[in-house]
Amino acid sequence: MLNNKAAAIDAQIKDLVKKQKNSCAKKSWWLLGGFFILLILTVFSLTVGAADISIADSFKAFFAKILPFINIDIDPIYVDIIWDMRMPRIATALICGCAFGIAGTAMQGVTRNPLVEPYTIGVSAAAGFGASLALILGLSMVGGNFIISLVAFSFAMLAVGGVYLIAKMKNLSPESLVLSGVAVTYLFSAATSFLHYGATEQQLTEVVHWLFGSLSGISWVNITLILAAFILAFIIIFSQAWNLNALAGGEDTASSLGVKTSRTRFLCMGASALTTAVAISFTGIIGFIGLLAPHISRMIIGQDHRFLVPFSCIVGAVLLLASDAIGRIILAPIEIPVGIMTAFVGVPFFIYIMIRNRKRGL
Repeated sequence: MLNNKAAAIDAQIKDLVKKQKNSCAKKSWWLLGGFFILLILTVFSLTVGAADISIADSFKAFFAKILPFINIDIDPIYVDIIWDMRMPRIATALICGCAFGIAGTAMQGVTRNPLVEPYTIGVSAAAGFGASLALILGLSMVGGNFIISLVAFSFAMLAVGGVYLIAKMKNLSPESLVLSGVAVTYLFSAATSFLHYGATEQQLTEVVHWLFGSLSGISWVNITLILAAFILAFIIIFSQAWNLNALAGGEDTASSLGVKTSRTRFLCMGASALTTAVAISFTGIIGFIGLLAPHISRMIIGQDHRFLVPFSCIVGAVLLLASDAIGRIILAPIEIPVGIMTAFVGVPFFIYIMIRNRKRGL
């Protein structure tokens, strides 16, 4: 009798292990597939714009810079277009898309709220206020676009610090994070509107252009800073994957498993805010990616943050790169700011997700 029970338990364990291996293998294939989709989209983005360049010429122009010792027959203008205009733009889209995707996943994980993203805690509103202040005070005349980005980043991190201090009074509960974030968002939005009210027409034009969000005009030095912030955030958030999985089961469940919930929230919230603030300080306000990428990723790959975190990076990059490509094509040679396009692309997807989840009773 005992031998039969032991055999049955052993069979169940083996079956669970097999299912887990199959599930991990399937998710790994999804990650690989997402990477190839991103690669194809990257190549496509190299070819489109005000001047269409064929795939063959794009590759020639790309390798002409990397392999100067090989005499590649290509128009030097194409090399300049690819390396000085499109490559920085594509690199920014890839890194910022990854940053927004991972930040949204982490914020939704620690708050257990599918409507939360870093912008919810006031990052975008504070950055917008900082940029508006810098432009209206004419600080760009002193330090160029970098000083605008620096002021925007400073106010974004100030907002995050304010949200954290307010939420800490309520023991960093998910509800306190969201509510304090909403309060800080409205505060900085009101302050920005006040600045706009007293701005000149030229100043207001510059502010609105920044708030639209754009991937153009970003230097390789700036891209390096965005990349460094993203890598740091990815390491921190991915290291908390198991803790985020535990938090998905509720506060009590996570605590019973030994998870220090306050520490996990602090690390994930800080990393998300950092990478988002650095990104938007150079690109301007680009919304919806951090909200949408985690939803799409969960639909495809499930709730396990070991796979959800990297896959959200890929989905975020795909969404941002696709939005930018559409913005360059739809009214070419006029470019629609990517911040506008992400809303146009994101809203239909988000409505579909809401309807789909409602039908499932979620």
